[in-house]
Amino acid sequence: LIASTKGVYVYRRDAASFTLIQVLPSTATRVLTTGPIWNRWIFIPVFENGGVHHVRLYRFTSGGLVFVQEVRSDGGPAVSQGWVFTPVIDNGEGVLRAYLLAPWGLVFVQKLRSDGPPDDGFPGSITMSHRTLVVGAANDDQGRGAAYVFERVNGIFWKKRQKLIATNGAPGDAFGQSIGMANGAIVIASTKV
Repeated sequence: LIASTKGVYVYRRDAASFTLIQVLPSTATRVLTTGPIWNRWIFIPVFENGGVHHVRLYRFTSGGLVFVQEVRSDGGPAVSQGWVFTPVIDNGEGVLRAYLLAPWGLVFVQKLRSDGPPDDGFPGSITMSHRTLVVGAANDDQGRGAAYVFERVNGIFWKKRQKLIATNGAPGDAFGQSIGMANGAIVIASTKV
């Protein structure tokens, strides 16, 4: 996938080269950009008048992309292990919508929330490994920041388990602005040390 001001260009590999198979056009008020790819699914964030307001889901077939569904999103989606997470501002509060990716499209499961104020920056950076999801809230507590750990329970539901903060945090640190996770370890970045 390659994005330009004209839209998203989709190429398929044939032997040793790539061939253009489809263009998803942008318009003056609706700009498409590249997003995550997972298995046969391609997620295209749609910018409308300066902000991301939707994510379009396409299924990749031998003939090109087939539009499947569009869901609301105020930021780019995070896709991992058959899960899709879209950040949304809901009545002034940042929430993370969790969807399960089924053969026919996205199935809404639940909204995830922080326990901070509506302007805490949740949901920010997102990472997932196995049954654990970590979501940043870099503006929490006067910009000190935080990260929330969720665990998957009963197969498909997410439960908030812990709020992580920097022990020496100060206003403006933005702890949680970037998060990584692997092998049981979580790494959380801050703008200041």
